Amino acid sequence: MQNPYAKNPFKTDKVYLYYRGFKDKILVSELTIRQAKNKVEVVMKNAINKTKEDVSSFVYKGTLETNGMVTFINLSNYASNIKFEKVQINLNYQETSRDMILGTITATKSDNNPTIRKCVVSTKDIKLLSKAQIREIYEMVTIHKSEIDYMKKYGYFEPEMRDISLVAIEV
Repeated sequence: MQNPYAKNPFKTDKVYLYYRGFKDKILVSELTIRQAKNKVEVVMKNAINKTKEDVSSFVYKGTLETNGMVTFINLSNYASNIKFEKVQINLNYQETSRDMILGTITATKSDNNPTIRKCVVSTKDIKLLSKAQIREIYEMVTIHKSEIDYMKKYGYFEPEMRDISLVAIEV
């Protein structure tokens, strides 16, 4: 049976994942996408912008599925590292530009505690972005007070999935 969700929504074979690291830094991962029979394969090189002194980047492999409104990328790193980890990236196309797709990444820290972070996926490499664009990404992946208030009130995290440039008014 043909998988109707096995298609690459990015129209390219390489995209970049941006998310908040520790100490207010933006981490960048490179995702290489390949159409295979009845599935889309993804290889993620995690934290490619870290320096040599930092932990070397991890390689994750998995699959991607999409219906055009939401994309799920499920990855594992068990073949490339002694730390067993699963990663899920959920991307929401509603109210975002096709340049910068907002979502969340669920993974674990080095102590195996789970984390959920806001993220942006873009076809643009950080080396080609201006400082203003990097600041915009930083703002998009920052958890805001309204999200914290919502979490306190309702008991779960529901990130705002809106491209700030679509709703913000420049002053």
